[in-house]
Amino acid sequence: MPWSVECLRERGVAVVKLEGVMTEEDLRRMAGELFEEAGEFGLQKFLVDDRHNKPVLPTATIFKLPALFGSLGLRRGEPVALVHLKEAERHEDWRFFETVAYNEGFNVKLFSDMDQALQWLAHPGLLRTPAPGAPSKPEPS
Repeated sequence: MPWSVECLRERGVAVVKLEGVMTEEDLRRMAGELFEEAGEFGLQKFLVDDRHNKPVLPTATIFKLPALFGSLGLRRGEPVALVHLKEAERHEDWRFFETVAYNEGFNVKLFSDMDQALQWLAHPGLLRTPAPGAPSKPEPS
């Protein structure tokens, strides 16, 4: 399994560490496990440690990831800190993911430093609720 999930209940954060090569199916299974475990503990903040991941995802798949994660349990307004090395081979792909997620109403931010990501997640006003009338999850495509 190229990932591990850890729940930091004292911080209210579910952490997933990605390792090795991740396919679209791996990401689907990982996200399902992450959101399920977070739900068991009532966690609403997420940290994705992508520093040792080697994604093999085409741009079209990256474009669909926010909707996929929403369909698996991520709600708009729940913060996701994605820690990724700036010098990584496909850094621009994760910048693209961050932009697409933002455009779809998700609260995703890209970091290159773990401490900065944890500081952002610790901010007391970070959890946002969707605008009145906005769905908390994206509509299925």
